[in-house]
Amino acid sequence: MPYLKKISIVAVLFFTVLACSNTDDTAWREIVSPETSFIIVPNQDATVDSVLKSPYTPVLDDVTSSSIQLISKIDSTATTSLTVQSLFLYPGTNQKLQPVWIFGKEDDLYETLKERYAREFMQNEYRFHGSSILDLDIENRRIFLAEINDMLLVSESSLGIEQSIRTYRGLDPVVDLSELDIQPGSIIINTPMLDHWIAQLGSVAYNPSIQKAFAGTQPAILNIDQPDSTENIQIHLAGNIGLSGEEQSPLIRAIASPAQPITLDEYISSNAAGFGIFHVAARDEPNTAIPDTTSVDASLMNDSETYTEMANLLNSELGLVMYTKSGFLSTGEYVLIRKVNDTKALRSLLDDLSTRNLIEKVEDAYFIQSSLINQIIGAGMSNFRDFYVKIVGDATIISKRKGLADMVASDRERRRVITYEEFYKKIEENLPENISSLFVAGPDFYSFLEPFLADDNYVDALTSNYNYITLTTQLNDAKDAFSFNMSGFNVNGQDEPFTQNWSYSTGGAELSGHPVFGNMGGSFDNEVVFATKSGRVYVLAADGSFVQRYNTGSDVPVGSPIVYDWYGTGENVVLLAAGNKIYGWDENGNTLPKFPFELSEQITTPLRIVDLNDNKLPDAIVATANRKLHVLNGRGNELPGWPVTTNAGITSAPRIDYYKDQPAVIAFSANAVHAWKANGSPLPDFPVFAGANLKGSPEIYDDHIFANSVDGNLYSMGDNTSFSDSLDVSGPSQNVSAIYVSSGSLSGSPSVVKINNPEEAMILTASASGSVFLLSPEGKLNFTKSMGQPIADASSPLLTDINSDGSSDIVALANYGRLYAWNIRNGERIFNLPTASISHMNLTDLDGDGLKELIAQTEDGIQSWTINRP
Repeated sequence: MPYLKKISIVAVLFFTVLACSNTDDTAWREIVSPETSFIIVPNQDATVDSVLKSPYTPVLDDVTSSSIQLISKIDSTATTSLTVQSLFLYPGTNQKLQPVWIFGKEDDLYETLKERYAREFMQNEYRFHGSSILDLDIENRRIFLAEINDMLLVSESSLGIEQSIRTYRGLDPVVDLSELDIQPGSIIINTPMLDHWIAQLGSVAYNPSIQKAFAGTQPAILNIDQPDSTENIQIHLAGNIGLSGEEQSPLIRAIASPAQPITLDEYISSNAAGFGIFHVAARDEPNTAIPDTTSVDASLMNDSETYTEMANLLNSELGLVMYTKSGFLSTGEYVLIRKVNDTKALRSLLDDLSTRNLIEKVEDAYFIQSSLINQIIGAGMSNFRDFYVKIVGDATIISKRKGLADMVASDRERRRVITYEEFYKKIEENLPENISSLFVAGPDFYSFLEPFLADDNYVDALTSNYNYITLTTQLNDAKDAFSFNMSGFNVNGQDEPFTQNWSYSTGGAELSGHPVFGNMGGSFDNEVVFATKSGRVYVLAADGSFVQRYNTGSDVPVGSPIVYDWYGTGENVVLLAAGNKIYGWDENGNTLPKFPFELSEQITTPLRIVDLNDNKLPDAIVATANRKLHVLNGRGNELPGWPVTTNAGITSAPRIDYYKDQPAVIAFSANAVHAWKANGSPLPDFPVFAGANLKGSPEIYDDHIFANSVDGNLYSMGDNTSFSDSLDVSGPSQNVSAIYVSSGSLSGSPSVVKINNPEEAMILTASASGSVFLLSPEGKLNFTKSMGQPIADASSPLLTDINSDGSSDIVALANYGRLYAWNIRNGERIFNLPTASISHMNLTDLDGDGLKELIAQTEDGIQSWTINRP
């Protein structure tokens, strides 16, 4: 990869540094393997809980392949909270970092974990260089543990554990951290080995040129400063990187050069995706190791005076400018801009080479085929071999395409450059007078960088929350280290990816189900209605202000409330199942006549309201703990033929819909699928039995009933097989077919969604381990993505256009509250979403402005965000 790509990626690497939290115990220094990229040293007496509640933990979820929150399972097994001593991050085998947690050892915890999570008939422990390593299964993920002295090592990677053991045993060298003043709250970068980490982000084709990109540096400590809110800075990172005295890579020479003023910013076009300005002297001797030398290369090698003259005419200031789209090309391009000491003399030298037919003059530019001249001007920052050189002002522009060089010249002449832009003026105010290097990435930077990145990279996750990223370096007076300062910020006037609207406290009570929406007061906007397990039901206006509150006393709500026109008068009421009752209130807070309806047993399913017998009056449907399913009319009386009794209790909401051209009530109990007519009599051939217990609620499509199961299969019940015979794993059955989806249990309910047009139906489902799947009705897998951690308990993914960009997205919620979304059209993950830990979420356009509102529970109560268009 050309060095400009390295600089581009370097500009975002520091965003992996995460403020978590450690004790003064630094025994972990003895086990830091050379492969480790980052070390997080938490705050004093940090616990697993304090680390996982850090606002930066979502970033760890994005950059690592492990379920970070899963570590709480280890912690909950201990008799006291484990002390987090450090967290190692090293490049794993799947394009992401791999964490190794270092805890203070607790007596008997190793054996307790072994006893609790050991798998039957499996090897749960093995020896490695004198140490025992546990291999356990926790929530369908493999977790490895080992004890070294007074430390407990935990990771989802056996390689990470083994590398630490090899280092401890002296088989691998330990990273030298002796020169660092390590304090609680520090983040350590193993700078010399960062090329291993960057290789994960870059496309494989560029990996050879990334090697040793940080040669000549030493490990460093990164500090996170308090952002300056007046400058819109969201994050500020700073530190000092020592120079080892070894030969430096071209990249390090560029960013660790003597600090000087910068002037080339007046050549940077306003539409640039990003740019860097450095001070790199031209090589004073030709490189004779150039492969495939051209005639001009050979001439300069034999004519050292001309070579030296050209090198001396060039100033050390060098600019690198990136464009996502320019001219007729739709892919990114870049130019190099070199300050010139004497432009007249340089033009004369190039004219002479043109006269000798070594280069070609094209109008006011020069077309050159020469790796050597590229190295003189570009100092190893590009891999150009054939390019154009154009002298503009007191600088020369080198570009693969003449039109791009012409555009840079035109932009400068018309003052369409960043020095006239407000965002850069704000950046300039904070720059020191002399710097070694400056890098600025704008809103389009990721679009430029994307073609050079690996498919499963997470760069966008690190940069998407900021309009601009700036990085400056400055060589110290002793020339044995350089400082760096990096900021991510949003400029006024730039669109935020989402807007936080309001928060309403629930007094710490957990919601019983997701919020629902309905018009309770006759206004233009819907209200937000939700219930808590403490028995309170709230109605909030669209702006989060209080409207009404109801109470179920000691009866614990089951599921979400329902907003419904119960009396057919055009005025909605609120209905809710709680305890053994069904409650109902009007908009003024009054209990409805005949309510609450009381049953003899506790209700086990969320309430459903439907006109089952088609008499134009609503009916209430719930199941109870005595294995009965009830249908109650408007007076609270059972409809004729109801209740019905099932083989096992019903715990998920039944589905009331048309099935085979008649209204039907369909419910799951254990592995049975029940279906009843409106009069309570079973439909023909029901109940039907699946090969495993079923999850969630039924879904109906094309006279087939789809069901998730604990065995990881998706079941279909109907007269004819729904799935392709080649995919069916159900065995000989005329009414039941199944396809394999996941090795573990599926989660929540399947749903039939329409993609692109009404004819393209797909089945959307998810595994408990955190993968989402889109399947055709025949069972063919069309789309799958993984959150890398378990899905929220009993939750289902949903299909929506979450960012209102006109394209469908799959949205899912992780077990520890992180929201994930993927664009179906291109498969890319959408990162510009709230990162708060949420539960019981719902999405709607609450205020009718065409943008989705996310309403969910957080630690602070129930909260609202608007997801803006990208």
